[in-house]
Amino acid sequence: MIKTKAQISTIDMIIAMFIFATLVTFVIMSWYNYNGKLLTRLEHEAIISKATEITDNFIKTPGMPTAWNRTNVEFIGLAYSDRKISEEKVQEFCNISYNEARNLLNLMYHFHFSIKETECGIEPLEEAKKVVSITRPVIYKNETTMLKFSLWR
Repeated sequence: MIKTKAQISTIDMIIAMFIFATLVTFVIMSWYNYNGKLLTRLEHEAIISKATEITDNFIKTPGMPTAWNRTNVEFIGLAYSDRKISEEKVQEFCNISYNEARNLLNLMYHFHFSIKETECGIEPLEEAKKVVSITRPVIYKNETTMLKFSLWR
């Protein structure tokens, strides 16, 4: 019986290392690509969630205190009844400075609010990223209309 020793050639080792490096590079690139998409999606969902929360507060609650104005507001709500919007509170909200409104709404995004002919906040720029707009049906000035609230970055 003849005993042979296994030998590996230099060429075989270089080819194996090249294949291994290629596979590792592919896995790392795929991971970073997937991770970036996942973070973008999570941020988009967070913006949608925040916009929905704010519009729910606007159309379902009177705010705090109930008869708030821009000098004593602690929590912004625009409704005097479910989905019935107070004209006075809309005017008070739009009279609050932009930065103060962002603080009261606990926002790290820019916002734009509109209902009928009343608008406040900053409209999204064309180059704005991640713009989310929520439109809700409400009763305002005894008419059914749409309240639109946009968040953007």
